[in-house]
Amino acid sequence: MVAATWNRKEKSLNCIVPPLLWLFGGQDIPESELEAIKAKKVEVYLTFNLQEWIIADTFKFHDSELKRLQYCNNYREDIADLEERRKAWLGIETLESFPPEMPPEERAKKEEEQRKKAEEEA
Repeated sequence: MVAATWNRKEKSLNCIVPPLLWLFGGQDIPESELEAIKAKKVEVYLTFNLQEWIIADTFKFHDSELKRLQYCNNYREDIADLEERRKAWLGIETLESFPPEMPPEERAKKEEEQRKKAEEEA
């Protein structure tokens, strides 16, 4: 059983379920059994009084993959459309391109600044 929170803005209930392996005490599950478990739908029941339960939805466990991890506070809040904001978040940051007429010593200085900045962010 997990607690859910009401999201007024999205008009939805949100909850986080534990990882599949936690249901087995963190022990390894044979691959064939794991695939069978992942293939089954899990019914989610909802109660407000711990006496009456209704089926709220179903979901499947799946393998997760971390694509990007970065601290962010109100990232691109200037973009109102959430899908556009998501595209901006997932976009690859390009390094500053230098004009061909830039002198080599100035280019080297700028590249060094970029390298230092990347190290600080990392």
